[in-house]
Amino acid sequence: MNRPTPRGAWEGLRKRVEFRSEVYATAAVASIVGRLATRAFRAFGWEKAAKAQSLLTSATSFWTVSSLAAASWIHDRSPLHRWTWLPDALGQLRPTRAANVHAGFDETSTALKEHLPETEWTILDFFDSAALKSASLQKARRLYPPPEEQKLTHLHQWPIRDGEFDAVFFLLSAHYLKKRESRRALLSEAKRSLGESGRVILVDHLRDVANGLAFGPGCLTFPREEAWLADFAAVGLVERRFFRLTPFLGVFVLQKEA
Repeated sequence: MNRPTPRGAWEGLRKRVEFRSEVYATAAVASIVGRLATRAFRAFGWEKAAKAQSLLTSATSFWTVSSLAAASWIHDRSPLHRWTWLPDALGQLRPTRAANVHAGFDETSTALKEHLPETEWTILDFFDSAALKSASLQKARRLYPPPEEQKLTHLHQWPIRDGEFDAVFFLLSAHYLKKRESRRALLSEAKRSLGESGRVILVDHLRDVANGLAFGPGCLTFPREEAWLADFAAVGLVERRFFRLTPFLGVFVLQKEA
């Protein structure tokens, strides 16, 4: 495997702030207004209202800071973009043909090609502004549009032959599909395009305690581990291995049912 092109020391954090600048600006203003409101409530003797407002303001400030810290950990300090986890995910598999499937913002295909230079790569982009409601994802796509040679595809019908790939990667992309039916359509196409001994490698967030502490209510957009497993089973994929990259990310290595 080749050495990857170096990333900037804080590149991941910088981009997440860039994509969600309006959200963080709103949170900062809300914290300031909240503190002023708490003082005003206390000045009028409204202690219950002051305590409630103080709690809300503290939660907003905490989750703003914790989400930024988690984003930096994931994208700047974890193994994710160092790719030390890739041999564990692939095992003995040396893919001849593989696909990297993203939701409109692609920051992994270049590195994958560098690490697996003998693999023939197909990059699939399932971005659909009508189905993917994430404002940050849509902004990311505007700021960093994918190359023209990437294939824009539909969830239900990839322009790919049956059994074409030895490996299909979903790297922080599948969770953008909030509807179970949409995720299963995507995974069903991955299975169809997979050779008999191939692997699906899915790296993503889970709705769990760690993500809840880091992202607050935002973690409700992530599927639970049980939901992921149900999605896999529904399309005929079985878990071969699972491991963690950070407390916030899980790696599912999947194969076709025997």
